Amino acid sequence: MRAEGFDGPITSTWKAETVAYALAVLMNWTRTGQIVKECKARGRPISLAEYGPGRWSREDRLELVGETVTRALKYFTTKVLEPNRWDPSKGASLNTFFIGACLFQFPNVYDRWAREQHSWGRHGSSGRSPEVAEAALTTTTTQWEDPTSESALKRERRREVLAEIANSQTRTAAQMILDDKTIREVATELEMNEKTLRTRLSRLRTSVSRDAVQEGDW
Repeated sequence: MRAEGFDGPITSTWKAETVAYALAVLMNWTRTGQIVKECKARGRPISLAEYGPGRWSREDRLELVGETVTRALKYFTTKVLEPNRWDPSKGASLNTFFIGACLFQFPNVYDRWAREQHSWGRHGSSGRSPEVAEAALTTTTTQWEDPTSESALKRERRREVLAEIANSQTRTAAQMILDDKTIREVATELEMNEKTLRTRLSRLRTSVSRDAVQEGDW
């Protein structure tokens, strides 16, 4: 990897394998709560408040772990591998070293996520109930419309997709975007990190069929 400047096929293969390994480990640790002990053991305790393990949905864990691994990969490449800080003669494998980098990043990712959850709990869904928001999205005309028309079928599919979004904050964000707000406007109104919101919406796009929600609908 060093010979190719950490920017070649060998490095790409290593990154893919390492990311897969780290995702599996951290998803398990966030499910069991082991992540708390591991962070504390490395001098990086996390403040659980009311948002700790046991209350994380799988979507929450995917978000936390995904951002952690992304940050750790960049840090590990630039701050560990390139400066040659990893010494294989000391016994720690690259995977072990990388998990350590993930544990260094996790508390920062978690703290920001927990603040967003707290803000969401304090302010709610931007001042309007889900019922009102859905009505604003789906009631576009008072005239009769063929229920088999393309527009009617698309609205029905949108209602189905919105109903399947487990996270209420993500669901409200999607509703607001369907109501012609930009991602930046939604992030500001819901006091969310814009990058986090984009990640959630990107995951949402991949969870529905392409012909059900055309690109640009979200």
